[in-house]
Amino acid sequence: EDQLHYYSRNMGFVPQDDVMLEELSVLENLFYSAQLRLPSIDRQHLHRIVYDVLRVLGLEHIAHTRVGNVEARGILGGERKRVNIGLEL
Repeated sequence: EDQLHYYSRNMGFVPQDDVMLEELSVLENLFYSAQLRLPSIDRQHLHRIVYDVLRVLGLEHIAHTRVGNVEARGILGGERKRVNIGLEL
């Protein structure tokens, strides 16, 4: 149990199913998630955080691309998974 508590502070859970808004761009999804998780941080600081996440995950080139779904193509599967990871960061 002590080990579980230790690891829970150092790990995040990324769901198997994508949980993002398909109508929004990658940037909008990350910013929206950041606003919900960090409500006390000002918008300018949130933008810096989101752009850092985009850079670290190699998603800068698709920042303004709509996520999409099966009917309306958007980002690729690997990019989609990295966006999911970004939502958890």
